[in-house]
Amino acid sequence: MSTVTLHDENERMKALLAQTQAALSVHQAALATSEEARRRLEVILGELRWEKFGAKSEKLRPDCGFR
Repeated sequence: MSTVTLHDENERMKALLAQTQAALSVHQAALATSEEARRRLEVILGELRWEKFGAKSEKLRPDCGFR
């Protein structure tokens, strides 16, 4: 391979790397957004379960001495 060909290939690979890194940044931002939404939904679901079922009746009080 000639020096010119190697230089062109190097430039093409750099451009491809830049595109890949930009796409990765977009996907990472989308993932962070969806993870935050998932955490919010888990909190809401926990609150709804608490409203519906209350405290777990099968759990023993810590002061009763049973394990």
